[in-house]
Amino acid sequence: MNPDQEQWFYGVRCLTGRPDESEAGFRSLYENSYDPILLTKPDGTILSANPAAQRMFGMTEEDIVSAGRAGLVVVDEKLELALREREQKGKAEAELTFKRKDGTIFVGETTSSLFTDADGSTKTSMIIRDISERKRAEEVLRKSEEKFAKAFYGNTANMLLAMVGDGRIIDVNDTFLEITGYSRRELIGGSINELRIWKDTQQRDEFVRDLRKHGVVRNREVEFVRKNDEIGVGLLSGQLITLDNEELMLNSSVDITELKEAEKKLEEAKSRAEFYLDLLTHDITNYNTAAIGYLDIAQMRLDLKEDEEKLISRPLQVLRNSSELIANVRDLRRVEIDRERAEPFEICSMLEEVKEAFENPPGRDVTFILNLEQSCSVVTSGLLRDAFANIVSNAIKHSSGPVTVSISLKRETREKRDVVRIDIEDTGPGIPDERKDKIFDRGITGLTKGVSRSLGLYLVKRLVEEHDGRVWVEDRVPGDCTKGARFVVLLPVEPTTNS
Repeated sequence: MNPDQEQWFYGVRCLTGRPDESEAGFRSLYENSYDPILLTKPDGTILSANPAAQRMFGMTEEDIVSAGRAGLVVVDEKLELALREREQKGKAEAELTFKRKDGTIFVGETTSSLFTDADGSTKTSMIIRDISERKRAEEVLRKSEEKFAKAFYGNTANMLLAMVGDGRIIDVNDTFLEITGYSRRELIGGSINELRIWKDTQQRDEFVRDLRKHGVVRNREVEFVRKNDEIGVGLLSGQLITLDNEELMLNSSVDITELKEAEKKLEEAKSRAEFYLDLLTHDITNYNTAAIGYLDIAQMRLDLKEDEEKLISRPLQVLRNSSELIANVRDLRRVEIDRERAEPFEICSMLEEVKEAFENPPGRDVTFILNLEQSCSVVTSGLLRDAFANIVSNAIKHSSGPVTVSISLKRETREKRDVVRIDIEDTGPGIPDERKDKIFDRGITGLTKGVSRSLGLYLVKRLVEEHDGRVWVEDRVPGDCTKGARFVVLLPVEPTTNS
């Protein structure tokens, strides 16, 4: 031990009122202390550094003594204040910034004391505690609090309410005050159970119960009462948190009153539109049916010349196209509003029904070939029958002379799932290659010539894809689009269950 350390130990014993105590005990305290300790002169000259200080700075005692206070302490206002306080009171506490040998910076909480050693000279002892982690944690907490305050008080979209576990309100944001009409004075400190903010107290009790049970509740639609007794609708969320051992409820609500009113008006408008559509499709179909019947009778009973025959056959076809269009629109609407729920259908029976419906059209030579490999069920809508009927109807309608329609079915495995493949072929004029990718894609808007057929094939695609299937068209004779078309429909097979 050097003379400066011996004098320092003597000074410490004097300060503690135990000048006659053994130097060995104080030396052990100095050398084994967990806290870094520096012995310095008032001018900053470092006389000694204990092992803990050497580890803290990553330096030997000789390096610390050589560096001096200027080499270890980053000079700032806090250092100057601490030095003045120590001179005035003999002791000072301060948070100072230090620099290690490797250049890293840390914050240390220091306690400096002046004492007089055996020869009467003044010395200083400085104990240093590294509080960098604590300072970082405090900074993270500060930023978190700032972020929370900004989100809470600056939120203009949500009504925010914070209350303790017994329902006492501790804070609200401006949006809450603006929407409910209350003042902060009327709310802070009051009980949520005593205010008429909830229209239905049962809803309130259920919300609080679920919040306590699950810790969080998301987007629950509730009705709230404004101060002027107007009723509003909000999507309420809540989160249960613990702060300083106190249970807090943070509730957030988005006012959707205007949205709900708009939805109500939209639903009313939709109901009116559906009523008008039902009325039109029903009555127009009846009118078309009556007109078609009269024209059919006229064709049969009247002895018409060729040019006169056209005056009946053409409007007759227009009326039939009109009826087909109405039927397609009606079916498409049923798909859109999901009136037809999916259920298992025996696909072979469905295809046989389609064949029977079209196999003897008046004035046409149509041959049907049915090749159903095996019977199976698919989960689909009864409207799928109309999809197959559309394809067969188009094959007959858009061909001239004798036509053969072949329908085949077989099961396959594609992408690790069982599917049923239905091929509907015809010997009609076929579909040019440039149109194959377009015939399914016409929707309600932008329809031009051929509206009835286009909407029918669009309906086919919608029906098939609604039930996780695929549909496409290809040449009946590969490479020759003039020899007829083949429509291919893939549908997933209903999974079988073992009882």
